[in-house]
Amino acid sequence: MNKISSTILSSCIILGTISLPPIQPTALAQVNRLSRVAFLNGVWEGHYICGQGITNLRLTIEAKSTTNIDAIFLFYEHSLNQGVPLGQFRMEGTLEVFDNPGIPDILDLRATNWVNQPSGYVTVNLIGDVSPSQRKITGNVIGRGCTRFEVIKREF
Repeated sequence: MNKISSTILSSCIILGTISLPPIQPTALAQVNRLSRVAFLNGVWEGHYICGQGITNLRLTIEAKSTTNIDAIFLFYEHSLNQGVPLGQFRMEGTLEVFDNPGIPDILDLRATNWVNQPSGYVTVNLIGDVSPSQRKITGNVIGRGCTRFEVIKREF
């Protein structure tokens, strides 16, 4: 071992392990996080695909924090798939926010209970990427025979 390595090793042994306080998000990061949560609030419209075929979807989201998000999942027939009944259920979820603008936030919504259950239908869950610049959420429908969904934020 050379003299420099020996000195560094001796210094590490003398100093031991240094505990640093947990890193707190900056005020700017906290404001950014809150604005991204608030962006979710409102009505989102689009479609999803499951066993019954392409189906219209309206998500009404109320986001209070990254860990406290409520939604209503309303589905109804699509012009390309006539005869799908109207159905509606509640969801709860979370938003995983990434501070890197190149990585989309991830919305995870889990079904809780039916408001209006058509015969033979089951609830599904959603996991999707949130794109504020495109005003849309796209992702996977988690349920038997299901694939993708896409919704765009509705303007009032």
